[in-house]
Amino acid sequence: MFDLGIVDNTFTEYIDTDEEYRAMIGYKPVEKPIETFPPSVKELVQATLAPETTLIPQPVQATSIIKAVSASQSASIHQTTNASPHSIKEDSGTIIMNMVTSSTQKSLAPSTTVLPFRPPVAQVTECMTKGQIALTYSEGPSDVTAKIARQLNNADARASFFINSTWLDMQQYALVTENLYKDGHLIGMAYRVKNDNSKDMTNEELKHDIIKNARVIENLIGVAPKYVRLHYTKEKDIRVERTLTELGFVTVGYNLDSQDYLKKNITGPNSVPDIYSKTLKNFKEKYNEKGSFISIHYDGPHSSSLDSIGHIVNTIEGEGYMMVRLDGCMNDEKPYKKSSESKEYIFDQFSYKQQNYHQGQKFVNMDPLPNGDDAGSKSASSLGVSGRDQSSLFMMLLVAGTSIAFCL
Repeated sequence: MFDLGIVDNTFTEYIDTDEEYRAMIGYKPVEKPIETFPPSVKELVQATLAPETTLIPQPVQATSIIKAVSASQSASIHQTTNASPHSIKEDSGTIIMNMVTSSTQKSLAPSTTVLPFRPPVAQVTECMTKGQIALTYSEGPSDVTAKIARQLNNADARASFFINSTWLDMQQYALVTENLYKDGHLIGMAYRVKNDNSKDMTNEELKHDIIKNARVIENLIGVAPKYVRLHYTKEKDIRVERTLTELGFVTVGYNLDSQDYLKKNITGPNSVPDIYSKTLKNFKEKYNEKGSFISIHYDGPHSSSLDSIGHIVNTIEGEGYMMVRLDGCMNDEKPYKKSSESKEYIFDQFSYKQQNYHQGQKFVNMDPLPNGDDAGSKSASSLGVSGRDQSSLFMMLLVAGTSIAFCL
């Protein structure tokens, strides 16, 4: 596997082969600042918006060796008699690719499977600036989304919400999503392919399904989502990730798992705030500096995402970190798409560097929230009825009440 990693703004390349061949050529990973690479390579890396990118190419019958050398260095490429080399050299002389036939492969590295250079699958996993942390909520909206947003607003903080368009045909969830957007939170898309596997879909069917889901959100808030989080599966569906990238979407990962889906305690050891505190402190102790994080939360009534939010904000504030939206996290001035089908990116009034963009937070009062206009959702949930079934329950009660009144 050929891996491109970006660590501390450094571009690193590796060769996938056996240890014997590595020793034979005296190979060591080459690290050079991104700025020293040709514009084409630099743009490719930065276009991913990913601090760390892994290429997972498909095997072919050839051997590919890529070496990174400075412009002042000479390129020495070993060629055998039967080799049919194909070298590509950038203008600055920093990248040289040597393609060798399969017959040469046998003499060099019998156990090596050749992996050609393929465009990377972009995935955001951490912020660009140290000391920043982006809270992200997935699989909503739900019965607790409005309350989470209220607590964030009380803390003068903004987050990013990945919306599952399946629920937006219900009026209460559509309204919650509209309010999230109007309050200045970033709206992304939570996408789940049918049966959690794209193998039964053609390429066109997959593209159509992705665009259809994005268009539901676009029709609601007026801009199309750019950032996407995939539903969790045991095995990654690389085809879905690549299709999203081809359509102009950016997939989002995380490097801080809140574990709120385990319904952890609100305070104390191993609670959600404690996970935050330990993560931030451990990074500082190990590297003697602040890190940058994207955390993941489950937006649902059966997690501790609502109950823990105030404690999380106070922990972040106490550790000296700044809460940001994903666009601020990635220094992305255009965090939406012009349309669900378009690959053109746009900004709105709340986008990074725009007048109404907001970042930061303040300590919050941990007193219980007063009952509000969304208290009804909580009451229904306490009876074991999810908000997605509440409309049916309401109609049943309405019919029953009408019948009683008629009898009287």
